[in-house]
Amino acid sequence: MPASAQQALVCILLLWTAVLAVIQAAWLVVHFSAAGRRCPEPAGAASHEPVPFRSNLSSPREAPPQWGEGGMLTYAAVGGGQTIKWLGRHQNPELMSESGDSLAVMKDGYYFLGLQVTLSSCAEADRQINVSLKRGGRILLRGRIHPKTCSTGLLGKAEVLSAGGEALEVIVSPPSGNVDYTEALTHLDVIYMFKP
Repeated sequence: MPASAQQALVCILLLWTAVLAVIQAAWLVVHFSAAGRRCPEPAGAASHEPVPFRSNLSSPREAPPQWGEGGMLTYAAVGGGQTIKWLGRHQNPELMSESGDSLAVMKDGYYFLGLQVTLSSCAEADRQINVSLKRGGRILLRGRIHPKTCSTGLLGKAEVLSAGGEALEVIVSPPSGNVDYTEALTHLDVIYMFKP
């Protein structure tokens, strides 16, 4: 088949694919839009009055937490040897508070933890340097400094954490004085969601 005939067939197929994609997108919009669709009322159904909200709370100012209630916290490394010290950039002391080289959990909930540690040069990266996020004796995240990138990359995990108890610590083993404290390269991020 000549090249010009192949090009014509490819153009026709591309046009046909585009037409099908537009038709499918339009069908999805019409099908799932609530504007044109209403559920019919059953025959003989009475009109419904709205039911007033009643709360079991003693104070009208207190509202129960909702599923979507949450928060975001960001910490930058500011120093440390084996245990990295963190300084809150976006913080909420009601969720976590800085306590020396560690972070104390102040509220029960679901926590998504994100950690990255980067060295300022790869001179030490050829030896095995481990980084772990611990709470007490329990390791929540563990990674290793990669020799080519001088970084752990982004380590992340969701955890259910309760208030009180042991604090969160980031341990570099063996200790390195070569940690890059640029916030974009070494940081701890926490996303909190309310646990009912």
